[in-house]
Order: sequence, then structure tokens, then C-alpha cells
Amino acid sequence: MRVKRTMKHVGALAMLALAWLGVTPGAASAQQAVLYEIVENMDTMTLLTENRRLSYWTAQGTADVGSPFCPAAVAPAGVSSCTITAFGTDDIDLNVLTTESIVGTVWANVVAVANDDNPVDAPEVATFSGQITGNLVIIPPGGSAPVMPKLGKRKSLLGPALPLIYIVDGKFFPDALPTVRVAPPGVVPSSGETATFEATFRLPFHVVRAGRSTVWTPPKRGKTAYYLGDDGSLIPVQRQDEYAKGFPLLRGEVFFTTPTP
Repeated sequence: MRVKRTMKHVGALAMLALAWLGVTPGAASAQQAVLYEIVENMDTMTLLTENRRLSYWTAQGTADVGSPFCPAAVAPAGVSSCTITAFGTDDIDLNVLTTESIVGTVWANVVAVANDDNPVDAPEVATFSGQITGNLVIIPPGGSAPVMPKLGKRKSLLGPALPLIYIVDGKFFPDALPTVRVAPPGVVPSSGETATFEATFRLPFHVVRAGRSTVWTPPKRGKTAYYLGDDGSLIPVQRQDEYAKGFPLLRGEVFFTTPTP
């Protein structure tokens, strides 16, 4: 199938890109928010015709009280974090993976949510919101060498061609009133942000016997999965919190580089 051939080509380009170095963004502070991608739809026709990985997604997670995503004024008394949700999109240009430092862009509407009429259901009432923008790179912030997984000689990675993707030049633009958006507005803010950030996307993968095909395979629920640590270690995906409907979830970790005034 053409889709299979294209995805194999994408994987080859991505692996070549791991050898490329260039961007040296600044160091970030401690992690202050984490989100998990619950749903993603990738535009297949854009991939096939333009070699761009354009996707739309939703995510849910938490942010520390007092961080830009969770101002203390909107957090209930006595809690240490807000539940946050996001509708977002990212656009990765696969044509420039081996030649450019910035390979794509990301946008999302982030909302702090609370319970209202049902204390058992997941929080859904918007109490605070804002938009984020940023650039996507495939090398670690700081310009260090690409992270290689610590696998034995008889093991290999089955899953994404790029298990780590980074956001640099991230900006957060808060709203005066809670606003729910599911797609970028006509004009995305370009100034006036209250915080800047970097982020790490950790894509889940399986560890299999060396020599097994690492191209497309039917998804299988419930299998043990891992994230790639910054030092190449394997981080087990926690079944209680990091799976949905049996599938391991992409984890996004946000590190703010400038605090809210």
C-alpha cells in the first residue's frame, strides 16, 4: 500500500535526522505541567501529497498551582494542581528533517477546568484559558547529542521513529476570560505573553527482539510500553494513569523558562 511505503520512508528520514545537531535553546526550570494526548487525528492526504505530518489532538493533564497554566486565583483552596485540557495541532515538515533545526510548529488552547454539576465526572468547566505557540525540534534543548535508548544487543525499539520531540521558543498567551477553542483562531497572538516555556514530548514504544520488523504493525492493546528518558533509560508507562482504552499515551512535559509576573 502507498501508506505503508510512505511511512517507511518517513521513518528512514527521521532516523537520519537523529545525527543532525544545531539548536541550543536555554535551560528550563523544573517541570510544572504534564499532559497526555487522548485523541489524535493525522491528515493522511497532507502526508502523502506534501510529506508533512499535520495532526489535530486533544490532551488532559495537570499543572502546578501558581504556574502560568494554573494561576492561584483560579485554583480551589487547598489543592496543589489544576486539571488542564488542551485542543491542539502540530505540523512537522518531513522534507527538512535532515537540514533544518526547526522542523515544525505547534499550537494549542489550554484550559484549566473544574467540576460543576457532577463531582464524579472528569472536570469540564473552563475557569481559565490561554493559547500556546512554539517550534518543534528533534534534538535535546541545550544542543546535546540525540538521546539513544539503552537497549541490549538482542533488543530493539518498536514504535515511533522519533521517541522524543521538543518544543522550543514556546509562548503562552492568557485570555482575559475563559475561552474554549478547538482550532487556531484567524490571528494567533504574537506578543504580550506572560510566560515562555520548553517542552518534551515522550512517545510510547515497545521493546522487542532484535531483528523483528520495526515498520507498521497492527496496534495491540495492553502491551507493556516505555518512554525514553533523557539519559536513554527506559521509563515504564504506568498502566493506571498513562494508558487510555488499553493504549499507552504520548506524554508532554512542560518546563516554564519565565514565570508569570
